[in-house]
Amino acid sequence: VCDDTWDMNDANVACRELGYSGATSAPTSAANGPGSGPIWRHDTNCQGSEASLLNCPFDQYASGYCNHREDSSVVCY
Repeated sequence: VCDDTWDMNDANVACRELGYSGATSAPTSAANGPGSGPIWRHDTNCQGSEASLLNCPFDQYASGYCNHREDSSVVCY
């Protein structure tokens, strides 16, 4: 997931999807190191109540505008 527009709403959804209660932060700029492979989401825009990142709006046409130096992260609780 690209970190463009990545925020606490997105991080909370990601953490709940992983089985946690929520997020304490939404680090950007590959804070946990760059990933590899395709970047499937760009400009993710969760409202915060979604059950999955797959349910959040995103810009499906901008996937080529991100690189792994812009990977998003979450810190869950």
